[in-house]
Amino acid sequence: EPFTSATPEAEWQLVEVAIARARSQITDLRETVSQRTSPEEAAIFDAHLLVLEDEELLNGMRDGITNQRLNAEAAVWDAMAVYREQLLAIDDDYLRARAADLEDIARRVIACLRGTGQSTLTQIAQPSIIVARDLLPSDTAGLDPAMTLAIVTELGGPTAHTAILARQMGIPAVVGATGIVTTTTGAAPGTLALDGALGVVEVNPTTEVIVGYLAQRDARHAQRAHFDADARQPALMRDGRPIEIGANVGQLRELPDVAQQGAQGIGLFRTEFLFLDRTSPPTEDEQFAAYREAVQHVAGGTVIIRTLDIGGDKVVPYLPLDHEDNPFLGVRGLRLCLTDAFQPLFKTQLRAILRAASGGARLKVMFPMVNHSGEMHAARALLRAAAAELDGQGIAASAALAHLPVGAMIETPAAAFVADQLADDCDFFSIGTNDLTQYVLAIDRMNPTMAGHYTSFAPAVLRAIYHAVSMAHARGRHVGMCGEMAGDPRAIPLLLGIGLDELSMVPPAIGEAKHVIRRCTQAGVAELSRRAFALTSAEAVTQLLEDHLRGLMAG
Repeated sequence: EPFTSATPEAEWQLVEVAIARARSQITDLRETVSQRTSPEEAAIFDAHLLVLEDEELLNGMRDGITNQRLNAEAAVWDAMAVYREQLLAIDDDYLRARAADLEDIARRVIACLRGTGQSTLTQIAQPSIIVARDLLPSDTAGLDPAMTLAIVTELGGPTAHTAILARQMGIPAVVGATGIVTTTTGAAPGTLALDGALGVVEVNPTTEVIVGYLAQRDARHAQRAHFDADARQPALMRDGRPIEIGANVGQLRELPDVAQQGAQGIGLFRTEFLFLDRTSPPTEDEQFAAYREAVQHVAGGTVIIRTLDIGGDKVVPYLPLDHEDNPFLGVRGLRLCLTDAFQPLFKTQLRAILRAASGGARLKVMFPMVNHSGEMHAARALLRAAAAELDGQGIAASAALAHLPVGAMIETPAAAFVADQLADDCDFFSIGTNDLTQYVLAIDRMNPTMAGHYTSFAPAVLRAIYHAVSMAHARGRHVGMCGEMAGDPRAIPLLLGIGLDELSMVPPAIGEAKHVIRRCTQAGVAELSRRAFALTSAEAVTQLLEDHLRGLMAG
């Protein structure tokens, strides 16, 4: 195609203007996503902004115009295509899914060059089900949840940003529905039914099927309202055993939901959100203000602050993280914070936590990805050093540290195996089943092809949990769980049988969790635990737990 402008220099200026416009649009989109979902999900678009600053990519565009005599649009598309092809060639489903991000960016810049809008999905005037071969991340982020009944795409998997954003926005979605576009061509409006949880789509369903779907939806809504009505009541088993219920919090705007939805405190305060959606680390004062605000929302309750947990699938663009071929087995969590390069950042966070605790607040501090006692010793040494610094500034941090419970997350097989040793160096444990499951089973939890094998109900995972709990209890230590398993109604009776003292989950799950707990007896959960540990497959455990839950709810 010929140049739009008279010279290569003028053509390049068009690209620069288009990139500037694209940056502005992405920044606005990031803010929208942050408000609708969370800063963590908005970080998708931080990555988009970084792509537009990549010198090698920009040089490729300029070379296309100057040396290959391509026009602006072709130069942008070809330069992006080189990156996309590299990602698509990698034998990793998660990285291949990122190729859609590059296409998204390329289409946005080209739309800016043409002066046209990128998507018409924001103009939907009535509630609709969106059917597409695929949706770009910005397409999904721009959807109005009030106008989007559901999403169905032919391409994609659970790790694609379309699926991630849909889940966070509360939009039912089925991805990877092969042939759905062809099948629905010519279908009358309103003749599509789907179950996002099961991944089922039915085109032109019969009246009986539609009635069945509507009945399931209405029954679920009524059940949810019943659970929520009693959510603030204590979580007591039928024979009087109390169970602590905490909330997992990943951003400050979730804090009002903690007490509102029945949590006694915050069992997991993720601090990564403080480091995302920005271009530099948060200051000590910013972190202190956030921790103090969390305490204020749980009057009388406890806040467990997990220190910075990045690495693996959590990347903070402005921090100097080296590329790793297998980041889940690399430098992440506590091991990252203990490196020389990151210790100053880590100590700043510890100072902020100690300042928040110095006012008598009910705080606990918890370190992620602990493997052995040596890491706990090193982390505690940095805590003491941070306290000494604050003491020198007139803040009684050492006195606060003397009363600050310090714990470890149990999320690696190593930690579970040496739980007896770790218990001597910790005041409490919290079990992170998301990572523990993937490490015990050697299954990447981000890999959609392994989704059917990734389950915390696998006997090996259950034994790891039991070992950690029994070792901790033998030394008088409190054990909670903050992984997704803690909020699974099927798992709760089994976890009570294993002996968990606390369950922490997303606030909307609390009402149902308490309902299940109130129907359990100690004898019943002990027998369930005995039967579960005698089984040899995850499928058999799952069936046992589902049958047990149905019996509880019917009783």
